[in-house]
Amino acid sequence: MRTGWALVILLTFGIFILSIPSTLGRLANMPQPDRAWFSAYNLPVQIYIYFTLFLDIITLLGFAIPGFLIFFSKTDDWMAALVSVALITFGITVTNSLGALEFTRPALGKLVLLLRGIGVASTLFVLYLFPDGHFVPKLTRILAVIWLFWLAAYAAIPATTLNLEEAHPLLRFLAYQLFSDPGMIQVMQKNMRAGSLAVVLLVWFGSGILAQNHRIRHYANPAQKQQTKWIVLGITAAFIGAVVYYGLQRLFPVLVQPGGAHLLYEFIGLSLYRAALLLVALSFAISISLYKLWDIDFIINRTLVYSLLTGLLGAGFVLEILGLQYLFSRFTEIDSTIFVVISTVVLMLLTQPLYHRIQRFIDRRFYREQVDFRQAFTSFSKQVKAWRKSTCSR
Repeated sequence: MRTGWALVILLTFGIFILSIPSTLGRLANMPQPDRAWFSAYNLPVQIYIYFTLFLDIITLLGFAIPGFLIFFSKTDDWMAALVSVALITFGITVTNSLGALEFTRPALGKLVLLLRGIGVASTLFVLYLFPDGHFVPKLTRILAVIWLFWLAAYAAIPATTLNLEEAHPLLRFLAYQLFSDPGMIQVMQKNMRAGSLAVVLLVWFGSGILAQNHRIRHYANPAQKQQTKWIVLGITAAFIGAVVYYGLQRLFPVLVQPGGAHLLYEFIGLSLYRAALLLVALSFAISISLYKLWDIDFIINRTLVYSLLTGLLGAGFVLEILGLQYLFSRFTEIDSTIFVVISTVVLMLLTQPLYHRIQRFIDRRFYREQVDFRQAFTSFSKQVKAWRKSTCSR
């Protein structure tokens, strides 16, 4: 089990490291309208490039850190290993890195597909099995087997395109009658394959959320009910975030077309979408920490604090540079490098107060004050003895 876990982790981080040059290269090759928008506001293009890479790194670490903590707290527990693998591999599948690597280095496509399959399958199994490792309800056992066969078939069968020249004459006749441009058939076929994947994922992950709800209602004890509620809450929030993020792109095509609206949507919308996804990892961390599933309270407490601190400082740094650059470029001729210095100094001054505020919030919201009754009783007895001695001496 430990060997398998280690191989998956090496594959995940190896693929991510290999993808960084591909991601940077693909982001640098941005359309001319995007470059024109940055030039109009005297902003360096590198802000967008490194901001997107920063989001990928934060997303992966936001899933990976709880995954590592869970595994190393119970290295002999297969359920802990499954949750760990699901968090870490799911974290990389939602970044831009896999798509960029697949686009620039097609030879690694099989490894990328394998990693995506592990991430999707392990996440679904966690929904069927968490927190006690049993399939609830029993129907989920059958669904899991069907899902694995479908996933293997999808990966094994290549996405072939229809060649009209080799097709049956009747099919070729119908194609030319229905489509003015025969190339549209290939586009439709590709969209149908992607659409079928989206529908299947939606149905199967919906079954996982329903399975968790069924567990809450009929099988879980009070502690498990609270654990499961946190998980369902985190996954539901992530699902809503994904629907809103991609739904707005469908409703308003200008958000995906090169230009200022697209860039602003990427800066703001993508950040909020990734924050919604990180609620999945956060919900697992809270569920495990609050209800003592594994004894890693202190580590998860610090992980929550430093993850929030890093995310807020990173977002504040980017927004501060953008704001200052925009304001001063409109009214002054000050060199842009001074904005980086100002932003760095301001954030350094804010780091310590922000850390203490986040620590108090985490302690107050998720950790009630724990009283050591033995220590309290010992201290009280010492005070009583001291009082008696002082009374007798009088």
